[in-house]
Amino acid sequence: MDVNGADVEEVVWRWLCDVDAFIRDSMVFPEFKLPDKIDETKQYAIEESTRRMLPLNKADDRVPMMEILQMYKGELDPKVVIDTAEAAGTQNIIAYANFSVGVFKYTKAKVKSDKTALKDALEHLSSAANKPSDDFMG
Repeated sequence: MDVNGADVEEVVWRWLCDVDAFIRDSMVFPEFKLPDKIDETKQYAIEESTRRMLPLNKADDRVPMMEILQMYKGELDPKVVIDTAEAAGTQNIIAYANFSVGVFKYTKAKVKSDKTALKDALEHLSSAANKPSDDFMG
């Protein structure tokens, strides 16, 4: 499969798929050498998916894509992604940032079974849906 080495979206979607696959496959294929308890397996899924992230061969110059990448790597607080998008000032960028932060927080909240974090994630996703980008999710 060809991968665009400068597209953060491809890296992020691979991370999301990996998290899901690690959790799902650990339940379907018990011979996988994963932690015995589901909560440990979920945390392992996040850690292993982060370790396996696709590399970029050059920076993604779209705002706030590099901040989104840093967030998924665990190197940047999601608030910085939103702040960066708001500083750029366009609805398209703000909607995409809210969508990206929402999906990230949703995944983390599901892994931790954290209802408060899940509510926060859904607020970001609602914001993206209520004020969508005209070139994404429109």
